[in-house]
Formats: sequence, structure tokens, C-alpha cells
Amino acid sequence: MRKVFISCTRPNMTDMEQHAVMKKMESDLRNYKIQQVEGYFMGQKEVSFMVSGVERVQPILELAKLYNQDSIMYVSSYGGAMIMPTDETIDLEFVGEFKVSKTKPKGGDYSYNPRTQDYYTVEDLT
Repeated sequence: MRKVFISCTRPNMTDMEQHAVMKKMESDLRNYKIQQVEGYFMGQKEVSFMVSGVERVQPILELAKLYNQDSIMYVSSYGGAMIMPTDETIDLEFVGEFKVSKTKPKGGDYSYNPRTQDYYTVEDLT
């Protein structure tokens, strides 16, 4: 179940810029199994991709750097979710357990897959 969530847009981009960047990242991820999802981070909507069956995270982390992203979210095969910063001077952070639901979360950060109508969240285990 290893997955990576990677965003390609920034809040200050126009719709036209977001569309162009999304198409470019989609092309850059052509060798992976991807699904476009709507990411919601700190109250801001962003275009993101869920990349499934990831064997090596480093190439996707490098891609996130190219798109000026601060981090990616990695979900391990056992369901643990980690934030992996693109800045190597910052430690990776275990953030909790990855959850899939058909119910929209009441708040916080999440991703939504309109194709499957799944909501992806992380449950804090602390």
C-alpha cells in the first residue's frame, strides 16, 4: 500500500498556471500509477497526485523540489504516514495513521479523490 502524496501548485498561482503545472507534473509522473486528487492543506486547496506502488521515494522527493514544494507525504505499507521535507536539513516526521473514508472530515488537512469519492486523512496517534 505504499503511496506518496505530492502537490504541484501553490496558493498564489492563477487557474491557468495551476492547469499548466498540473499537466507538466502529470507528464513527469507518467511512469507511475497516479490519481489526481484535491488536496486541502492549511485551509488552501491544491492540485495533488496520489502515487501508488512506490518502490523508491527519492525520485518523487526530487520532483517535489522542482515544483517548489516543501514536502511530500509518504504512506508506508503498514499505513504509517510521514511528512518528508524536500530540505534535507529538516528531519522527516511521523504524523500518524493513514485513513480512507467516504465521509468528509470536519476540519484539518485531507485529500479527496473525486473519481472514487474517497477522503484521505491522517489520524494523529499521540
